[in-house]
Amino acid sequence: MPGNANANQVVPKAMDMEMQPIVKEPKASSDQPVMRGEETDKEKVSMCAVVGGILCCPATLCYSWFQVQEKTNVVILHCGTYTGIVTEPGCHWVNCCGRENHVVDVGIISHELKNTKIIEKSGTPIIVGAVVTYRIVNAKRAVLDVQSYKKFIQDKAITVLKQVVSRYPYQPSKATPGEPSLLTETKDISHEMETEFGKVIAVAGAEVISFQLNEISYAPEIASAMLKRQQASAVIDAREAIVKGAVNIALDSMDALKAGGVTFTPEEQANLVSNLLVVTSSDQGAAPVVNVGTS
Repeated sequence: MPGNANANQVVPKAMDMEMQPIVKEPKASSDQPVMRGEETDKEKVSMCAVVGGILCCPATLCYSWFQVQEKTNVVILHCGTYTGIVTEPGCHWVNCCGRENHVVDVGIISHELKNTKIIEKSGTPIIVGAVVTYRIVNAKRAVLDVQSYKKFIQDKAITVLKQVVSRYPYQPSKATPGEPSLLTETKDISHEMETEFGKVIAVAGAEVISFQLNEISYAPEIASAMLKRQQASAVIDAREAIVKGAVNIALDSMDALKAGGVTFTPEEQANLVSNLLVVTSSDQGAAPVVNVGTS
């Protein structure tokens, strides 16, 4: 009968409309960019999920609801096939048959890299730590393009840290006083790490916010020797300053005595300058000896 034929044609279409999952695609924004030809084209749900949802209709209606929290995206797969992404927080209904929900944190994430031993430019082993800050801007790529986006980003952060730090010496040497070093050019080195880190984590749908060194020191096996070296350099610099000061004091003293009318023989002048240098450059208290003449 014509009436029955029309009814049979309308019912499957209505059931299909009811079971079709509603997946909200990401809007074009700075936090979640929409890639042309990927996110804007809604992919169809697997036929297995549709058939399963129809066969288990009451259970499907009850168990297909799920929540999306603030600062998270949910990437949805049905039977291993990407079917959409939900970016708006709240309750959402998507066919639960064969569904996998992958929750991605799209807030700002800060990760501290453990202290790592690195050989710097001059061949000295040093211990370096850093803090990297990033966020996910493309949840689909974070889930589908890498196996574990958090581990991937952490591993790449350590790799970039080693590569950049190994290009610079720990501190500038006297031979190359203007050479950039890890102690003097921290800001420029951090910017270089951010640039390289941003390139390698883009494949995981992430962008870097900052990459900063938070600790840098000599490795334990050479720390004692380098400390002695630094102490020796400090002592030499201090001695140079003391000797220059002593010479200036002796010269000024001789000039003042001559201006006051005091005359010295060359031998007396040499003895006076020698005594002044000993007294002013010595690191111990002076013990003067008074000459009272001979009997």
